[in-house]
Amino acid sequence: MDSRDTHFNVCLWTAQWISPEIINEIMLKVDDQIEESNRRNISLQLYRIVVEHASGVSTLHTDDPFLRILGEKKNSSIRLSARAFRTLCKDFRITVLPHICIFDQVGRMVDREHLESRRILHILESIHCIDRVQENDEEMKQKISNANKLFEDGCYLEAAQSFSHLFFRWKMSSQISFNFGVTLQNLDEHYFSIPYMMRVIKMDDEDSVAHNVLKSICHSIEPQAVIRAYENIVQECPHHVHAAHWLASLTNTAKTASPEYVQNVFDHLADTFDDKLVNHLEYRVPWLLVDVLLKHEPKVASQKLCILDVGCGTGLCGKLLRRFASRLIGVDLSSKMIWKARATGVYDDLQETSLVPYLQKQIPNGLQLIVAADVWIYVGVLEETFALCHNALENGGWLIFSIEVLSVGTDGVKLATSGRFQHSIAYITQLSRQTGFRIVTQEPVLLRKESLHAIEGYIFILCKEWLAECGDKEHLPSAK
Repeated sequence: MDSRDTHFNVCLWTAQWISPEIINEIMLKVDDQIEESNRRNISLQLYRIVVEHASGVSTLHTDDPFLRILGEKKNSSIRLSARAFRTLCKDFRITVLPHICIFDQVGRMVDREHLESRRILHILESIHCIDRVQENDEEMKQKISNANKLFEDGCYLEAAQSFSHLFFRWKMSSQISFNFGVTLQNLDEHYFSIPYMMRVIKMDDEDSVAHNVLKSICHSIEPQAVIRAYENIVQECPHHVHAAHWLASLTNTAKTASPEYVQNVFDHLADTFDDKLVNHLEYRVPWLLVDVLLKHEPKVASQKLCILDVGCGTGLCGKLLRRFASRLIGVDLSSKMIWKARATGVYDDLQETSLVPYLQKQIPNGLQLIVAADVWIYVGVLEETFALCHNALENGGWLIFSIEVLSVGTDGVKLATSGRFQHSIAYITQLSRQTGFRIVTQEPVLLRKESLHAIEGYIFILCKEWLAECGDKEHLPSAK
C-alpha cells in the first residue's frame, strides 16, 4: 500500500437467509479484530461495513458506483436489493455467504497476502468448528432434524438459516448440502445454490440428480456461474469424468465422450439396464434395426455372416442377430455389460474395449455386418470410426446404426444437455459418401421415451462400395 492509504473497509457480505446467530458471532469477532488492529496501528485504521441482501430494501441500485459509496461509509451497513447484491457478488466472485473481503480507501480489493487481510480473513476460519465429533453429537442431530423439517414444510427462509448454521458448525453430508441447495433455489437464490450442488458432486461424481439440477435448472438461470463451477471442480478433481462430460456439454466443446465416462455410466446401469430401457423407456432400437435391415436387405435372412455388435451391452442386439451369424462378436467398454452379455450365450467372442482400438487391430475386409444400436450418441464425431468400419468390412458389407437427430436447421454434431451426442442428417450423408459408403436407406424412428417425451432419431443402412463400381444390391457378401 502507498502512503495515501490510511484505512481499510472490512466488508462482511450476508443475507437474510444466513443464520442471525452466526452473523452476530462473526461481527463480534470482526469488531474485536478491528479494535485490536486499530490500537496496534493508528496510522492505518480499519472500518467494518456490512453489505446485506435485504428483500424489498435497497440503498443502492446496480448502476450506482458501489466502490465510491463504499469509500464514503465507515462502520455502517449497505442494504441492497437481491439483484444489486447478486450483481456485486458476481463482480467480486463471491459465491458462498457469509463472506469477508477487504477494500482500501480508493476501492481496491486487498490481496489475501497483505498482513491485515490475513488477520481479518482468519476470522471466518476461526469460527468454523468443523473438528467436532459428528457421530455422537446430539446437538447436530437435532439441528439437522429441525432444518429438514422446515425444508419439508416449505418454510424455506427458516430452513436456509438453519442449514447455514449447520454448515458453519459441522462437516455436512451430501444430502444436507443438496437440501440446502434446493432450499436456496426455492428462495430464488439459484446463484448461491450452485456451490452446494457442486459440493454434492465433489463428494459423488455419479450423483445424477445433482448434475441434472445444475444443468437443467441452474444453468438456465445462471449459465456462467454453473460453467465456472464445473471448471473449478474438473480442475480440482480431474478423475470426475461425469463433471468433465457435463462441462463439455454445457460449453459445446466435446468431440467425443471419454471412454472412462462411458464405462462408468454403463457399469452403473448394467444390473437394471434391460428392464429400465425396454420396459420403462420403451426402447426399441435393436428390434427396429433388424426390421429395417430385413426390409431393405431381405437376403440377409438366408445368410450366415461375420457380425460385429458394437456397444453390445447386455446382448439385446446379439439375441436378434444370432440367427444371421456364422460368427458373432460383441465389443463393449463396460466390464459389467460384458459379463451380462456373456451370460446370454449368444456371442462367439466378447471384447472389453472401445471400438476404435478394436477396429484398428482387425484384418481389412474381415467383417460383413457391423451393428451399432444407440452407440454413436456416445461417440460424437465419426470420421475415424466410419473409416475404420469401412476398412473392416468386405466389399458389399453393411454398417447399420441409429442416431439421435439434431433439430432442423442445425448441422454437424452436438453434445446435447442430455449428455448424448446428436447428429444431423447432412453430416451422416456427407461423411458416408466421403468414406466410401452408399446409403441404402435412412428411416425416421422413435428411439425411446425420456421424461414422457419421444426421442426422435434415424436408422441408417450403409453399404461398402465396390472397388470398381457401386455396390450391387443383388449381391450379398460371401459367408465366412
